[in-house]
Amino acid sequence: MSNLIALYVEDDDSTFFLVQTALTETALPIELFRAADGDEAIAFLQQKGAHAAAPRPDLVLLDLNLPRVSGFDVLETLKSWSDLSNLPVCVLSTSAVVRDRERALQLGARNFFTKPSTFDGLVDLMRLIFEPVLAGPRH
Repeated sequence: MSNLIALYVEDDDSTFFLVQTALTETALPIELFRAADGDEAIAFLQQKGAHAAAPRPDLVLLDLNLPRVSGFDVLETLKSWSDLSNLPVCVLSTSAVVRDRERALQLGARNFFTKPSTFDGLVDLMRLIFEPVLAGPRH
């Protein structure tokens, strides 16, 4: 089985490192890429500029609170592109605000998860997010 390609849009270095470490702990075959802000996420997904050779992800993990272009705007832009509108997006946010969850789901996110407070919880969440994608068909 080939590795699942995931793009994590996260501006915080320590949070990205924790997710990367949690994925390693799961031992799932995932190749994780990072976009540090909304502009970079859009460039990665459009394979523009420095990301011209970027692979098409099988799943996007998306933080909402990003510099420049918000996660909501990234989600709305992504879902407006016909060739990527079916790409699964899971929001991974510190926000527990119901309004944020409702808006993300309305814009087309597959799921909305609040970042767990423990590392074990993060490992469990990574399994919950990625195992179904690995089991299903990919592009």
